[in-house]
Amino acid sequence: MKALIGQFIKNELLADLLSRAAGFAVTLLVSFVILRLCKSALNRYQNRQPDNHRRGTICAILSSVVHYCVYFFIFVQALNQLFGINVMSLLAAAGVVGIAVAFGAQSVVKDVITGFFIIFEGKFEVGDIVTIDDFTGTVDSITLRCTTIKNYMGDLYIVPNGSVEKVLNRQKYPHDVSIDVEIAYESDIDTAIEVLKECGKKAHREFPMITGDLKVLGVVALGNNGVTIRSLVPCEGGNQYDVEREMLRRIKYAFDENNIEIPYNRLVVIDRGGH
Repeated sequence: MKALIGQFIKNELLADLLSRAAGFAVTLLVSFVILRLCKSALNRYQNRQPDNHRRGTICAILSSVVHYCVYFFIFVQALNQLFGINVMSLLAAAGVVGIAVAFGAQSVVKDVITGFFIIFEGKFEVGDIVTIDDFTGTVDSITLRCTTIKNYMGDLYIVPNGSVEKVLNRQKYPHDVSIDVEIAYESDIDTAIEVLKECGKKAHREFPMITGDLKVLGVVALGNNGVTIRSLVPCEGGNQYDVEREMLRRIKYAFDENNIEIPYNRLVVIDRGGH
């Protein structure tokens, strides 16, 4: 490049400056083309499933990584081509400092690496109902650094990805909702079981989140006030709380219609005729 420019410009210093500028311009052009190609490829990947949170998160992270790499490449070439600075010697000198910094940033590196695998493997995603460290809520966001979870009261739990060890995902797969109801000892158990089954069949027809008929496991406890009957209701993942509330409401009405008593504490007042 310098020899080509030197044929037209006799001033050696000016020819050298123009040669450096031309070389850097080529670097910028190549970098721009790389960014455009990567952006186009990531957009095509995401547009296959535009509502997929995992794809969107992965595309955002890959886009950031590509931009940082290209910007670093431009910075290195600017030092080398425009100012003639030997970048390799600078990197060697910075290596000692980098080692010292790395020891102090181990937790950050662990968070980033763990966050990458959380996003890449997709064990849980934005919108899933999860339990992490005894905190249950909906995943609000996932970044390379941390994961945020919001519960039904609006409390936001922020957990560094490096500390995420065990996760209970309540969203991914179908669930069986366990429903325990207590009836009075005076009520007939077999009648209560039949009422529960009929209530489950009707709920299956009318409530789309329920994927099958209610299954009565039977009596699981003889308490101080009544008999506890346990049932299982299959439902779609992430809807177990809605299904549980709906089934309890329906069971209460069904028991009232069939005169099945649900026990509750009573206060007995004895009138001794004023004595």
